[in-house]
Amino acid sequence: MQDYPNCYVQDSWMIGNGRCDNYGAYNTAGCGFDGGDCEEFNAQYPNCSAPYPKWIGDGYCRNHDNYNTVECGFDGGDCDSFNKYPNCSAPSPQLIGDGYCQNYDNYNTVECGFDGGDCQQFNHTNFPNCTVSDTTWIGDGYCDGGNYNTAECDFDGGDCEDLNNNWLLVVGGVAGAFLFIAIGIVIWKRKRKRNTSTMQQAIAGGGGGVQAGNAQIQGNNQSIADNGAPSPSAPT
Repeated sequence: MQDYPNCYVQDSWMIGNGRCDNYGAYNTAGCGFDGGDCEEFNAQYPNCSAPYPKWIGDGYCRNHDNYNTVECGFDGGDCDSFNKYPNCSAPSPQLIGDGYCQNYDNYNTVECGFDGGDCQQFNHTNFPNCTVSDTTWIGDGYCDGGNYNTAECDFDGGDCEDLNNNWLLVVGGVAGAFLFIAIGIVIWKRKRKRNTSTMQQAIAGGGGGVQAGNAQIQGNNQSIADNGAPSPSAPT
């Protein structure tokens, strides 16, 4: 580069493009402090090593890459609210105190002020034992499964009541059908057993009648024989 013969960067077109690039060799004297793009940044934060100065003071707290440091003005003031919770390890500080309860990734913890106060009502008033990640889904008019549809979460804030009731009706109907079939089988078995016993008794009774009939026939035959036989002769 003719203007900066001692500047050694990969993309020379980025020098003087109106954006301060605070990494590599761009923001150095040899590259004219990124072709003058970083002069204002250097004056305001001379010891800041955040790679993208344009992100400083943009309204979002970045708790990484040296943005949230004294040298970078705590991300240009973006992290002032977040820094009220020095032991908070939530990944996106801008979500803390944004009006929505994030019940995941350490937001809803003592260290993060229960998501900057966003989860106070959720924790203490509505669902103290509910462990779902997105609390905005509770009571939004749609039934969400998993941990949402539990007693601890009031069955998704009431969204799953109709589904649960219909499911109970289906299960109850199926159970009732099986019960009806089982009762029918028991009754059929009892009738079959009773009919079999009656038949056996009838057969046994019929056999006795045949034997009695045969005895009577034999008795009659003996009487006929006796009547037809000649009487013994009287003595002379």
